Amino acid sequence: MATNHPASGSARSCSSLLTQPLNSWTLRNSNLTSQSRERRRRGRKPTHQSEQKKKNKVDSSAGKEDAKPALGQKEALEYLRSWHADKESWSFKKKAQYWLLQNAYKKEMISKSDFNILLLYLESMQGNQRQLAITRAQQVLDSYTEGSEGSHTPGSSKTAYKRAVGILRVLS
Repeated sequence: MATNHPASGSARSCSSLLTQPLNSWTLRNSNLTSQSRERRRRGRKPTHQSEQKKKNKVDSSAGKEDAKPALGQKEALEYLRSWHADKESWSFKKKAQYWLLQNAYKKEMISKSDFNILLLYLESMQGNQRQLAITRAQQVLDSYTEGSEGSHTPGSSKTAYKRAVGILRVLS
């Protein structure tokens, strides 16, 4: 089998490539990854095109969160419903629990029927997350009562207030 050698462009057999000494082209290109690591270590911007594309993808994904619903919403609600319907085959998922706790006060993220299931789920919750849920619910109540004198602070709707009361009732 004949292949083109990158340095000369001529056809050579694979076995001859293995016996040939490494040329400067091969040495330069085999060293790309270590050079990239060295640049990152020094804090320089990436120069390789694929590294630059990855950086651009991260930057452009920031604005997309507002355009479509949270990526974890569907999975978190399925997790909650599976806990309620079939506890034998249900398995704990930290990301889903975190999403549920962060969005428990938003009626556009968790419907009323799903929130009722969430209250049952919270009742069985243990450990540090239980305490964090209590603290968060208290913060929502405090922000609502502080905002009642004037205008309400952003995120302190009547629904959030009612949900915080429900959560505290279940967890206390």
